[in-house]
Amino acid sequence: MYSAGGVDRDAVRGVLSHKMHKLGRSVKSFRELIGRWPNTAAFGRDINVGYETARKMKDRDSIRDVHWPSVIAAAKKRGMRITLEDLMR
Repeated sequence: MYSAGGVDRDAVRGVLSHKMHKLGRSVKSFRELIGRWPNTAAFGRDINVGYETARKMKDRDSIRDVHWPSVIAAAKKRGMRITLEDLMR
């Protein structure tokens, strides 16, 4: 079992679609979530990926599960409440 940032990736790996139907109550996609940052570069910096990786996440409307703990932590620092369950929807 591999755990990163308190999230057991192996436990959720089989149910990930990388596309969301809903994210929380007000965000419907990964693209919309990334759009809550001042810009794509700021999102990338906050989750410790380069600009091109962040841009591809936004363009594809997909964030790999390995980045989810960083996304949750970065969102919290910016006053957003995003949970693992939100990302799995």
